[in-house]
Amino acid sequence: MLNLIVSLIAGILLYVPFSMYLPKIWQAIPPALIGLVGVYFYLSRRTWKQTEALFRDSMQLLEPLQQRPDIANNPDRRNAVIEQCIEKLKGGYALARWQFFLSSQIDAQIGIILYSVKQDFKDALPYLEKSFKRNWLAQAMLAVSYMKKHKPERMEEIFEIAVRLNKKQDLLWNLYAYCLHKIKKTDRAIEVLGRAQKALPSNNVIVDNLVALQNNKKMKMKNYGEQWYQFHLEKPPTPKIANPRFSRR
Repeated sequence: MLNLIVSLIAGILLYVPFSMYLPKIWQAIPPALIGLVGVYFYLSRRTWKQTEALFRDSMQLLEPLQQRPDIANNPDRRNAVIEQCIEKLKGGYALARWQFFLSSQIDAQIGIILYSVKQDFKDALPYLEKSFKRNWLAQAMLAVSYMKKHKPERMEEIFEIAVRLNKKQDLLWNLYAYCLHKIKKTDRAIEVLGRAQKALPSNNVIVDNLVALQNNKKMKMKNYGEQWYQFHLEKPPTPKIANPRFSRR
């Protein structure tokens, strides 16, 4: 918001002197508009760079959860790391008054972390509800949350907006169909995957899952790996422990 206000002021400051010295007043409009757009582009770019740095630094705080089993397997230490990351992200709200949609981007990131990493679905919900509509991952988690709360109409409403804005996200389409099948709306799930096939005609996962549903079989989502398991609809497979082999002398 403030970036736009500053840009408008810059445009006015350019318009006034040009209008005084040019033969006709309207001739001052083009340079004023150029100045306005230029200043807004510069300020917006600066704000988004600051935001990207904030997101990058925040995500680095979560690295111990992947690299340090002693932290990842200790609930108190694990939650402390997650809370530290979230608090750093909340510091970005100070930037949100400068740029449109920035607050909802931060809410989306916080909601995703609470849902997928901390598995605190209750606290994640208000952030996911305020998340940026084009952030398909946050919106998908929001839709799944409503499915778990037994609100299928709200779930479908959110999924419909998400797939309309993110037509090329095959996991999103498959997740939508999976949730419909899970609540016993298999016909609707087939219809959704039919639409997905038109949007992504060469996607094998969509084709395979569509055929599976048409034959009253379960959808296969495990090929998406961690992308799929972050929705916590299925448990990841337990790693197999190889039997020790003893050498013979």
